[in-house]
Amino acid sequence: MFFVSDVRPVDKYTLHLGDLGGSGWRAEQVALDFQFQTANRGSAQLHIARLLLPSPFKRLQQVVIHCEYIELLSSHLRCAEGTVNFTYEGFFVRSSLFSFSYHLETQALSFELKSLGLVGGSGTIAGHFEDARWQLSISGKSLKLASFLELIASLGLQSAIWPSEFSFQGVLGIEAKLAGQGQFLRTVCLGLQLDGIGFSDTSALQVGEAVAGKLQLKGQNTHKGWEMTGEMKLNGGEAYFHPLYFAFSETPFHAQLELEPGKAKGDWKIPHFSLKQTGVMALTGALQWTRQGITEAQAQLAQARVPALYRHWLKPFLAGTALGNLTSGGKVTLAWRYRSPGQWELKGFFDEVDIADQQGRFSLAGLGGQFGWSTHATPLMMDLSWQGGRIYALNLGAAHFLAESKNNGLGLRQPLRLPVLDGQLLINDFVLKDPGTSVAHWGLEGALSPLSMERLSQALGWPALAGKLSGVIPRVRYREGVVEVGGALLVRLFDGTLVIQNLRLEDPLGIIPRLEADIDINRLDLETMTRTFAFGKIEGQLSGEIRKLRLVDWQPVQFDAKLATPEGDPSRHRISQQAVESLSRLGGGASGLVSRSFLGLFNDFSYDKMGLSCRLRRQVCKMGGLGSINGGYYIVRGSGFPRIDIIGYTRRVDWPVFIKRLKRVTSVDGSVRE
Repeated sequence: MFFVSDVRPVDKYTLHLGDLGGSGWRAEQVALDFQFQTANRGSAQLHIARLLLPSPFKRLQQVVIHCEYIELLSSHLRCAEGTVNFTYEGFFVRSSLFSFSYHLETQALSFELKSLGLVGGSGTIAGHFEDARWQLSISGKSLKLASFLELIASLGLQSAIWPSEFSFQGVLGIEAKLAGQGQFLRTVCLGLQLDGIGFSDTSALQVGEAVAGKLQLKGQNTHKGWEMTGEMKLNGGEAYFHPLYFAFSETPFHAQLELEPGKAKGDWKIPHFSLKQTGVMALTGALQWTRQGITEAQAQLAQARVPALYRHWLKPFLAGTALGNLTSGGKVTLAWRYRSPGQWELKGFFDEVDIADQQGRFSLAGLGGQFGWSTHATPLMMDLSWQGGRIYALNLGAAHFLAESKNNGLGLRQPLRLPVLDGQLLINDFVLKDPGTSVAHWGLEGALSPLSMERLSQALGWPALAGKLSGVIPRVRYREGVVEVGGALLVRLFDGTLVIQNLRLEDPLGIIPRLEADIDINRLDLETMTRTFAFGKIEGQLSGEIRKLRLVDWQPVQFDAKLATPEGDPSRHRISQQAVESLSRLGGGASGLVSRSFLGLFNDFSYDKMGLSCRLRRQVCKMGGLGSINGGYYIVRGSGFPRIDIIGYTRRVDWPVFIKRLKRVTSVDGSVRE
């Protein structure tokens, strides 16, 4: 219905059209000011109080369309060239180019809004409405992102797209096509061009600068729900998502995914996704979830170079740990699968992988083979081998590791034989459970076959020692960053034994490892022990104990040590002239009770017993020996002929000074200075 007012024999009048509309749109309080130029052509100005459009556009207000050339026929109304003004959620659009046509019988409406001043840029909006079906297309250039997001927020979509605590800058281009029927949106095609995008959250833990790229989203609303595909390419700028950093100009990103509804309402699945970071990795996978959470997931990492993968994805999460500063090489392939509730497995293949701690604590070279880890009852095999390695200064040889994993644990399938210097560490049993959790723990048992003390001391930077080292390793346990030995650790050394008890090692590969232990020393052969020292030759046996031993960063900070000739020692007791001089210097003010001229007549001397003690606290060693004499203490108590007594007079010795003295008296040229 419409009526004509001010009807006069002139060519200008006003039409009050009331409310117009069709399926999906409605115009309220429509009025048309018309001036004829010919019988069916003229100029006009259309006023619409409110224009209701499909979601999410909702409502335009105070719409004024001015058309210089309008056709008014019995079947349709058409404006080929005009301008439009309107307000939308506080935004004002003024004098934008506009064209439209409206078919009076079918109520079909088509329009195009060009050169639209939109959020700092320009844009075009076109639409067609007919028989309950509609189509909209939107394009924009140089749109200010911050203003664009304010516009999106006015549509009620903010929480679905980005958190409110983010701030944005930069510009974007947009191409969008939407189609539907009534209030029902059927298809969406959205493309975004990003240029110089910057963003930051309030904590500055998620930051982007000069980000450039493209995003594309396509969707179709079927009887099952929305089916969508998405694609993202980022090839400029940089971003930081704590703790990860990305330089898109150096390592561009390309991501793709497909999304579709699941079988039940509220269920969704991603049948395929891919993420490629140029020069770093290529990841593919799939995902399913319900309202209760993820039900199934899988991901495959194609052959990736370990150095790039470690630098970009692993190192940021490992900072501050023993694995936080590595050099690496080789390639790795991984496949991960998850099934609710909490069951997952990881398979991998290593190809000539090398890792080395830059602080020199450990390394592994030529790692290859199959890796498997399972949190369920079905076991996965782990079959790995490596060409060599190092733990601190100890060189490790080639080895083969065969195990199986199940129930979030790992157990050996065969003993591990690990060459160490010229000996071998045999691991008979090894069990690892729940790694990466608060209850993670492992245990092992084994033995050490004889290895050369000369090579060991050389590797550790000790004075050269003679003899062999071997031992039995009882059950060793690790839990919550602490290694403990359940029982006594037996070490065979210098034809005697060391029994290590109460061994506790905290944070073994951390920044500051700490060790505690008690050690019993039983009948070490002094001739074997001093054979390669410049210290001098001593014959006899030595026993003793070290209690309350505590090392911090592998340096002693506390112990109570007592060493002496054991009772009933059946061996010959002789000490060389050079050893007499060394012990005298080591005792700090010690002296041999025999004249220099007499001392020079003999190469060695007889002794009854020798002994030395040290109680270390706060870098000071409180010294003692066999017993007191003349304000000092016996270090060596002589017997027979030629006899010599060595007496120490210094009761307190600075520990670093004591170590320097020990190095000096055991070095070949005695060049170590205090």
